[in-house]
Amino acid sequence: MHQDDRVDLILAENLRSHDAPSFRRDLGILAHCDRFNGLYPTIDFFVVIRNLAADIRSIWQQEMLVCMDDFPMVLACGHGVPLLHGVHPGLSLAYWAPRAVIADMDWEELRGFLERGEPCKNLDQLARLWIQFEESRTPTAFLPPARAQYLLGDDEGEESVQAGEDGAHLAIITELTYPHFTTPCRFVQPLVTSSASAMLRFVAWVEPPVAVTEGIAKAIAQAVGIGGVGVGLGEVMQAERDGAAVSGTSLSLEELLIADAVPAASSADESQRRLSFLLKQTVQWEATFADTPVTQKYAFVGDTNTRAKVIERIPFAHPMQLFAVMQCLRQQLIFNALFQSCFNAQTYRPSSLEVQTTSLSLDDILDAAASSSTTSPVHRTIQLEIRARHPPQALFVTFSHPSRPFALVSLEIMVPAHAPVQPSVRVTPRPREADLALDEAKMTQVLRTCESVPVLVRWLCRKLEKEGVGKVRGRDELEWGEGGEEDPWKQWLYVYIVCILRCGAWLNE
Repeated sequence: MHQDDRVDLILAENLRSHDAPSFRRDLGILAHCDRFNGLYPTIDFFVVIRNLAADIRSIWQQEMLVCMDDFPMVLACGHGVPLLHGVHPGLSLAYWAPRAVIADMDWEELRGFLERGEPCKNLDQLARLWIQFEESRTPTAFLPPARAQYLLGDDEGEESVQAGEDGAHLAIITELTYPHFTTPCRFVQPLVTSSASAMLRFVAWVEPPVAVTEGIAKAIAQAVGIGGVGVGLGEVMQAERDGAAVSGTSLSLEELLIADAVPAASSADESQRRLSFLLKQTVQWEATFADTPVTQKYAFVGDTNTRAKVIERIPFAHPMQLFAVMQCLRQQLIFNALFQSCFNAQTYRPSSLEVQTTSLSLDDILDAAASSSTTSPVHRTIQLEIRARHPPQALFVTFSHPSRPFALVSLEIMVPAHAPVQPSVRVTPRPREADLALDEAKMTQVLRTCESVPVLVRWLCRKLEKEGVGKVRGRDELEWGEGGEEDPWKQWLYVYIVCILRCGAWLNE
């Protein structure tokens, strides 16, 4: 690894760009591997990385073949894309990218670079795991010198493996979690009785670090065989803002996700209170589009106390554990992307914090819709409330019907753990057959294409306005009697029932 020309190019680029921290970091990784080689002469850790990269490359090529060269699909749903000496010296695995990056990336060019083993650009836009080694309190068995691959070949079986050199110290294991479009991979598991054992372990540095819920942190710990959530995953890391580290308080997931969008406060405690307060203010979060006169105003409802961690590094013992780790991170990243599509630096509007001090109620949304329907069509406003349920599993979006002032549209966006990059949209309650505009399949397709709540809402509002016949939950859903005259008592009775049902649903969660 240290004799590869691409490593020299990486170090030279660090010097050329005067990036001293990156130069020290990348050079330090080479020094670490060299030091570990001296401590454990039976293991060449440079060769271990090279062989592991060959395994991931073989899996990547098989998945590309199965997916008919659908690079984004393999990136977001497979075992990752191997980037040997791509961003740093050694092996990095790209496992996800935002939709905007996927749309702009030249995948054919990237594939050509990877197949030819050439350095490529723009890799820093991809979410990656940088594979390294670190010291451990327990021994880890690495591959013996006689075997070059963790990945088991198609023609290899237990008998052929154990009949080879050091075969008595090798076992065969099969993936329990694997991509939906392929079969599980089989790997060789070196036993600790092997001569190639060391008080070291693999470690995957998460680039960029990911804010995860405590549940996802536990799932990652379970996937890599860590006995406790805090072991190896670290404590909640506060972001550095304006040159000073925010410390002394633990931010929730919701607060972490908007921390970079809001100017920093003078103290950590004040910053936390400010972030939690701003999330609930529709005057602070607005999404606008050049091709539509509608302004979307967002507010987060519910508690903002989801316990979270920012994961920077994940220790692991065997390459088979990596896919399960990637799936956990992908689920969290999709949820974070959807949440931040509503609450980000572009939608944040700094204004007086005293304009509104309470979260939206049902009447607030309906009254705002009624008032906006009487304004000029040149500019209209839609109030939206966002609510999370068991993050990162689901996100609820509720807003006023664009053409029916006393109707609400309520959507549930689900991010399944088994297929995190394929979120789905469901209308709650279930739409009637006549509600042609509320096509869940089409809404799901739009969401998967854009991964943006404001873009989905814009598309849906246009469709609702165009059809003008979709009925959704609201006061006008009742039959008012002959002649279509509305009974005010029936209207308010219906609103009261809806409020009771919503409160009951929130309590049950």
